[in-house]
Amino acid sequence: MICPSCNKEIDASVKFCGYCGSDINRVSSQKQFGVFKTLTYKRYILFGLISITIAIAFLAIYIPFQKDKNDWDKACQINTKKSYGIYLFSHPKGRYKDLASSKILSFKRQAKSNVTTLRKQSNTQNKQTNLKSGNFSKGYFTDVRDNCSYKWVKIGNQIWMAENLRYLPKVYPPTDGSGKFVRYYIYGYNSNSLHVAKNKNEYKNFGVLYNWRAAINSCPKGWHLPTNSEWKELFSYLGGEEIAGKKMKSAGAEFWKYPNSNASNSCGFSALPGGDRRCDGTFGVSEIYGYWWSSTNFDSENSWFITLDCQYPNVGMVKYKKEAGFSVRCIKD
Repeated sequence: MICPSCNKEIDASVKFCGYCGSDINRVSSQKQFGVFKTLTYKRYILFGLISITIAIAFLAIYIPFQKDKNDWDKACQINTKKSYGIYLFSHPKGRYKDLASSKILSFKRQAKSNVTTLRKQSNTQNKQTNLKSGNFSKGYFTDVRDNCSYKWVKIGNQIWMAENLRYLPKVYPPTDGSGKFVRYYIYGYNSNSLHVAKNKNEYKNFGVLYNWRAAINSCPKGWHLPTNSEWKELFSYLGGEEIAGKKMKSAGAEFWKYPNSNASNSCGFSALPGGDRRCDGTFGVSEIYGYWWSSTNFDSENSWFITLDCQYPNVGMVKYKKEAGFSVRCIKD
């Protein structure tokens, strides 16, 4: 046996070393405790190093992550093309890079759209100037209430819209009729959603069906609903009521019922068969007839309107209930 204190070989049966006098058992215990203590310190040191490494790794991830989010929030708060550009420059691989690119593209498109709008407004002003000067037989103008653009045509001494009016501040189902209060209808549409109504082909092609109360107040500024006398002046210029309809109706069978042979549209009025809203709360047949209100009143319940038929070249002038829904063509003041 070896003495744990002096490392001399001694008898295993003795309790004290004959060379150094050390208590063999006590020295052994102290050495074992020292080894245990050393191992414990090493464990603490290892745990500390691991914790520090984890903390550094966490900060290395968290700080860029948080900065990316803060910079994105700042860009969104400013909400300009430049702010999103700065974000992309600082974070080319950031979490919001695709969204930032999309925002920048949206700003570019908006800027392009604004330029196009300004050009259209400029062109519209020029065309309106031409209209006022009376130097041209046709052109365009824009209704500033809803930015709808309309063709116009000069026929004789009159200037007419060459399209049905599409002004639609509200829409009603055909079952909701009134002769005293304004009503607006879209052919074939049976509800009251403006968004849905304005996306209907019937609205885009034929415009709005107005009761008489709505019709007399719906033309844009500088235009008005024609009187019987103004309608008759148009018919007379086109050769009389017996043949005026042929010159007013759009040619072909895209909208009018085939064959629509009595139609030439030689004057450019471009009448289309927008149908009607009947007083029983239903819609009439759109491809056969077209109806347009006159502002001339007949009595408290009835007013005048003009009618065109797909088969005949003439034009008719009839009185009917004010609660009916007909198309509107405005004439220049």
